[in-house]
Amino acid sequence: MKPETRELARYRMERAGQTREEAEILFSNGKYNGAMNRIYYSIFYAVGAVLILEGLSSAKHSGTISLFLSRFVKENKAPEETGKFLRDMFKFRSRGDYDDFTEFTSEQVSESLRELDVQLSTLELLLEKMMREDTQF
Repeated sequence: MKPETRELARYRMERAGQTREEAEILFSNGKYNGAMNRIYYSIFYAVGAVLILEGLSSAKHSGTISLFLSRFVKENKAPEETGKFLRDMFKFRSRGDYDDFTEFTSEQVSESLRELDVQLSTLELLLEKMMREDTQF
């Protein structure tokens, strides 16, 4: 794997962590829709980090999700829970950003933040494994 690919994957994972911190700040200030948006982008960036190690990317969010589901979840390289969380957060982010009168609750965001932490850890371990093995799945 090329050094620049590793660097890009690490950058995306760092960005996922930074975006997770943004979600926490928004949540702490009662900005629940904004927090849900950042939760989605955090998992999206982490998935992008894993995908790039296989040379995969998409210009569309739906394409990125589809690639991850088909190449990682369906092939049992990543847990179904990660795929479900990614799909759910995409739906929530879309509703919060585009649907009128959508307001997330503190409980919804708090639960999503807890699950985000689990899924980020899962993806970080997968990323480390892929880099350590220096092979594509």
